[in-house]
Amino acid sequence: MVGPRRRSATVTPLVTFVLVHGGWGGGWEWRPVAERLTRLGHSALTPSLAGLGERSHELSRHITLETHAADVVDVVESQPEARVILVGHSYGGAVITVAASRLSDRVRGLIYVDAFIPTDGQCVIDLVESEWAEVHVLESARSSGDGWLVPFPFPEDLADMPVEVADRYRSSWQPLATFTEPCAVDASVADLPTAFVHCVRKEQGHDAFLDSKRIARDRGWLVREIHAGHDVQIEDPDGIASLLHDLAAELALL
Repeated sequence: MVGPRRRSATVTPLVTFVLVHGGWGGGWEWRPVAERLTRLGHSALTPSLAGLGERSHELSRHITLETHAADVVDVVESQPEARVILVGHSYGGAVITVAASRLSDRVRGLIYVDAFIPTDGQCVIDLVESEWAEVHVLESARSSGDGWLVPFPFPEDLADMPVEVADRYRSSWQPLATFTEPCAVDASVADLPTAFVHCVRKEQGHDAFLDSKRIARDRGWLVREIHAGHDVQIEDPDGIASLLHDLAAELALL
């Protein structure tokens, strides 16, 4: 296992992590992790996807999953010399899957953190229980979001979060088309070194990412667990930064 290394102005980063947030989130939530990865000798980028986080002013009914994948493609292409690992959390797993299909010659590996793993032609709501999707995504958009916006559907999860974090999620809206547009996944993605991180402490009985864990094992990916809730980047930035560093080594990407 490769240990941490101090950076200096003349040291090339070991790898560049592009940390892609999930639904209703923003780059802000991964910045503490990015700071820790930098101290471990890496570079880390925390883009906010169109219409979300620091880009909420761009919210539009025209934003789709492809829009968000293009955001990630733009970030990677702005780093032409970087050894890039895409990290996707939750909904961000779909984003990095589609983005990697456009970037397979530029991306060294993928890490899914409690994230969805779509196949070609699937959309995100195909990957959750149909009844839950109907009530909390489709009906919520119809009743509260003018037919194209989805309000944050997990208010019970906000009770234990810092107030400023809870407020950010509570006020966030996700364009419905990001959940309903089918993924276009190229077969070349399967050739990339890939790992899956399962957050094993869930407050609710149902774990939406057990299917993702099964898919990862069936594909022979590295699978690791971390004792944290779904939003591990907020709850345990030290733990997930250390695990990302270790996974990069285990994937032989350092």
